[in-house]
Amino acid sequence: PNSCAVGVLSSRRSQSLMPRASCILAPVSYSMTMIIWSRSPMTSGMDVVLRNIIYEAYSKDLSVKTTTAKIIMMKQGKYIGSFAPYGFRFHPTIRNKLVIDGDSAAVVRRIFDMTLQGMGSTAIARRLNSEGVLTPGAYFRLKNPGSGRFRKASEKNGWTAASVLNILHQYEYTGALVGRKRYKASLHEKRTVPQDKSDWIIYEGAHDAIISRADFDRVQEIIRQRPRRAKGTSQEYPLKGLLKCGNCHRTLSRIHSSAGYYYRCTKSKADENSDCPKGKLFSEKEIEGIIFRAVMQMLAMCQERKKQKSSLMLTRKERIAACVAELQKLEQQQERYRQEKLPTQGFMTAYWNGVRRFSFPVRTSGRKEPGRPKRRRRRL
Repeated sequence: PNSCAVGVLSSRRSQSLMPRASCILAPVSYSMTMIIWSRSPMTSGMDVVLRNIIYEAYSKDLSVKTTTAKIIMMKQGKYIGSFAPYGFRFHPTIRNKLVIDGDSAAVVRRIFDMTLQGMGSTAIARRLNSEGVLTPGAYFRLKNPGSGRFRKASEKNGWTAASVLNILHQYEYTGALVGRKRYKASLHEKRTVPQDKSDWIIYEGAHDAIISRADFDRVQEIIRQRPRRAKGTSQEYPLKGLLKCGNCHRTLSRIHSSAGYYYRCTKSKADENSDCPKGKLFSEKEIEGIIFRAVMQMLAMCQERKKQKSSLMLTRKERIAACVAELQKLEQQQERYRQEKLPTQGFMTAYWNGVRRFSFPVRTSGRKEPGRPKRRRRRL
């Protein structure tokens, strides 16, 4: 009690209470407030620790409340995203509601129609690229020039099989609102992880449908019947995800052949008019050799810079030592001159003091100094 005390009071009580000692008001929830009194300066570190613990608990409590509010809005059929999905736009008057965007919705319907006609995802991407249809990112930049979304994407990017499949898997085009697909891995991380489909929040009839439910189910069945490659185990290699195409800035894919591993840009498969190298393979050994030489050059430059810095510091130290030695030499000379000059100054000072003490004015008898008046005696 002499150093620190912790109490939990209601908000009204905490406003009326004015402790004499220094205190910290930490809100725990909307109706409770925690007060930490500190009477001794030795417990300031303890106050900081308690404050951090309380703020951490408050942040978690606030995060839970915010997430709960969002889930409630999703269950009510309200769209809480910052950007409308491709094919939709925000309602001009009603908040948290989507309406169909005519231009982009036409592209979505066409993609579903071509899939129902038997075209593959790569063939659809080639058709859209040959006709110059804007990608979802390019269309968003056109409609929202001041937004920073998709600003890092290259303008040369075109449709790919992955982007076509992404549209074909969007259940929102049937008029339903799908939420809670992903969630944050931790309170202090921006990274999100996928949620199980059983935990998704689906609200049917939240907005107008672009594709009928029957067509959507037929498309999903067609996609499931397509032959797929067997998924192998994920491989780890030094350059994984680091090599980008110089034209479209997409990550190069790694393939294996009898001669070894190679990298290539897959955009040219879907876009015949692309400036990306078509059918060109880059050897992994050659790329690793180039990177190794570049790293060695950087290390050599760092070592050379370190040597120059150490030599410069050594030169500075030598100059400073020479200056200090010169100053000491000058101080010694000054001290020697002062010692040699001191006896002469003492003799001359004593001589002149003695002359002033024993000297008296010399007057000539019978003679008066010219210009000096006669001194009269004063009578008593």
